[in-house]
Amino acid sequence: MEGVELTRQEEERAQQLFPDAHARFQAALQALPAEQAASPFAASLAELVALQADQFHGHGGFVVLREWAEILDRHFPATDR
Repeated sequence: MEGVELTRQEEERAQQLFPDAHARFQAALQALPAEQAASPFAASLAELVALQADQFHGHGGFVVLREWAEILDRHFPATDR
């Protein structure tokens, strides 16, 4: 039961974290001048691609919302922390 509760809590946290992390990602993307290097975007994309490859190769699964939320929040952290 502890594993089920931990999974539920992680999913709940992801549901709370993802919308704001995704909004920060979108805002940062739109604010970038075309000629500026997109290093946080490339880094987050590279991390997501690598994780998806590991997931697919190891389990045949997909990157879940919790993982998306954590990656976006890591590369596009809230400024009010």
